Amino acid sequence: LILSETCTRPDSTPPPLQGHVLAHFSHSTLAAGGQGRGGVALYVTPSLVGRTGIWGDAHVGGGVAAWVRVQGVLDRPLHIAACYVPPGLPAAGLGQFFGHLCRDVLRAREAGYVAVGGDFKVRTGAAVEGDVGDGELSASILPHIGERISVDTTLNAQGRALLGMCQEGGLWIVNALLPGDVPGQWTYHSIQNAGAASVVDDFLLDADLLGVAGATLSVQPPEQCLDHTAIVLTLGEGACLPADTSASGAGPSSAGAEYIVDPSLLPAFTAAVEARGEAWERLTAQASQAGSPASLDALGLSLMR
Repeated sequence: LILSETCTRPDSTPPPLQGHVLAHFSHSTLAAGGQGRGGVALYVTPSLVGRTGIWGDAHVGGGVAAWVRVQGVLDRPLHIAACYVPPGLPAAGLGQFFGHLCRDVLRAREAGYVAVGGDFKVRTGAAVEGDVGDGELSASILPHIGERISVDTTLNAQGRALLGMCQEGGLWIVNALLPGDVPGQWTYHSIQNAGAASVVDDFLLDADLLGVAGATLSVQPPEQCLDHTAIVLTLGEGACLPADTSASGAGPSSAGAEYIVDPSLLPAFTAAVEARGEAWERLTAQASQAGSPASLDALGLSLMR
């Protein structure tokens, strides 16, 4: 699953990504010069299409968040949010965004696991949630993981606001904390101001996911002409897998995912089905005999956005 900032114009759909399907996106805003700014998208591999549904989105205070829910992968649903905060967002707007995000996080935690990632435009240095008023919360986690150590030592007011949201929502910033990113590496390298760097892109996990044995985080150098790095979060072998559902007949097709059909994809979908006519007939015939829904994954087709 990939979380990405889109930077497309507000009236545009995020571009396709090879080997992935667009699961959900939140529109960007229009910046000076007519270029798109911000906006987020979540892409999933074809194997997750039937398990992934849109869970919500928000445009609050100037920030954006897009949520999906992935079912049937872990023992409880996994709620994932991609977020973007524009540069120079006033404190009032940032507070509104973090307040709304926190409410969504608490609601998601009641139903399953939570992971949040994005460009928050804040700097938290090596601070942890306990540094803003709850030492006992820090003590419950840090002996298992370790201390945050980062090359970025700046903690600003915006970073304290994110830490406060994490404390209230029960999330942990895992940059500079999980193996693979200790010390935490720069996630932003300025193109205009050579040599300037900071950590402004963060992954946040709830305590249950943070405690998964073998979880790692790695920061990869930015591609040419890009200023943000790629951050890879990997849940280890200790992740709680779903219980065996073979006895009840449950499986990927019964995960209960929610879909939004994008009408703009219908012509291309129809043409693709016609081009795969023989394969389509064979697939539907097999599904009919098996008494289960046909999987569009087998044809590499999707109407989901």
